Amino acid sequence: MLFETILLEIPANISQESTIFDWSKIIPTVAGGLVVGVVMLIINHFREGSKQYSNRIKTLESQAVSHENRFTQMQLQHENAVDANKKDVSRLEQRVSQVDQVLQKVQQLEIRLEAQNTQIADIKDRLNDVKNAVDKSNTEIINLIKSSK
Repeated sequence: MLFETILLEIPANISQESTIFDWSKIIPTVAGGLVVGVVMLIINHFREGSKQYSNRIKTLESQAVSHENRFTQMQLQHENAVDANKKDVSRLEQRVSQVDQVLQKVQQLEIRLEAQNTQIADIKDRLNDVKNAVDKSNTEIINLIKSSK
C-alpha cells in the first residue's frame, strides 16, 4: 500500500499537465514488471546456486569414489607386499634351517676329522716305533755280522 501510494503521488507531483501518457497506469505496470524481474532474478540466482551446489555434490561424490578406488588399490598393494614379505620370510627361514643343518654336519665332520687325525698320529707313532725297531734290529744284525767275522 505504501508503494502504491508513492507511485500514485509521483505523477501528481511530476506534472499537472495533461500528456499522452497516463502515469497512474504506466508506473504501477512498470513497477510490477520491475518487481517480477527482481523476483525472477532472485529465483534464477537460487536456481544457479542450486545447480552449482548439485554440481559440487557430484564432483565431491566422484572425488570420493576416486579416493576410495585409490585406497582400495593401496590396500591391495599393501596386502600383496605383506604376502611377498611372508614368502620371503618363509624362504629365509628355510635357508636358515638349511644353514643350521649344514653347520651341524660341519661340526660332525670336524669331530670325525679330529678323531681321524688322532688315529693318524697314533699310526705315525706306531710306524716310528716300528721304524726304530727295524733300525735297531738292523743295527743289531749288522753288529752280529761284524762280530761273527
